Amino acid sequence: MTDNTKSDGRVDVYDDKPIEEDDGGLSKEIIKDEISNTAIQRKHAAMIQRLSNLHQSRLASCKPNSNPNTSPDSTQSFLSHFSGSKRSIESELSQVCKAQDPTNLRSELERVSTSIASLEKQVAERLYFLPSYEVRSCLKTVSELKQALEQANSTIIPKKKFSFRNKTAKKDSIPECPSKNNDIENNTMAQNPGSLFQGLDLPGKMRSCQWILAKLGKIKPEESLCSQI
Repeated sequence: MTDNTKSDGRVDVYDDKPIEEDDGGLSKEIIKDEISNTAIQRKHAAMIQRLSNLHQSRLASCKPNSNPNTSPDSTQSFLSHFSGSKRSIESELSQVCKAQDPTNLRSELERVSTSIASLEKQVAERLYFLPSYEVRSCLKTVSELKQALEQANSTIIPKKKFSFRNKTAKKDSIPECPSKNNDIENNTMAQNPGSLFQGLDLPGKMRSCQWILAKLGKIKPEESLCSQI
């Protein structure tokens, strides 16, 4: 540091380093700081813009009326259409039950069943857009229509009853009655067993006669027939 005293008594105090050099270094540091701050501000602004865009996109996707099916007008239109379809199906069922010609009843009932299935599909497609109480009411109506159709089916076209066939009981075999010739032969053998074996050898006659009389129960098997021949 240099101490210089002027003629008027004032002291000029300054550093040995030139002022120009100090001002130049300070300005460079200030410029660097400004550039750094500007870059940070730009990054911060870009980040805020990205967050704002993301928030706007989320709001757009979460809007309650983004789907036309969720608007009040759309809900009322669907409910009006549903009520009209219900009345039409009930009228068709009533006409089928009162029909006199049974030839087309099955095709008419199938057509009513198709209409009920279509109505149920429409309710399912709007399940997430309708109010909960409207969903319950529509599903209850569809269930009632199904029950009415089932009752009409059972009344108009009754199901065939399954039954077991009665098996015919086998008749007990009745033994055939012996013919008159057999009765005559038995009586003849009982009265005169030896007459049936005329012309045979004596031992053969004895054995045959003994066997026949034993079968008829006239004699015991151990009895001899020699005296009867």
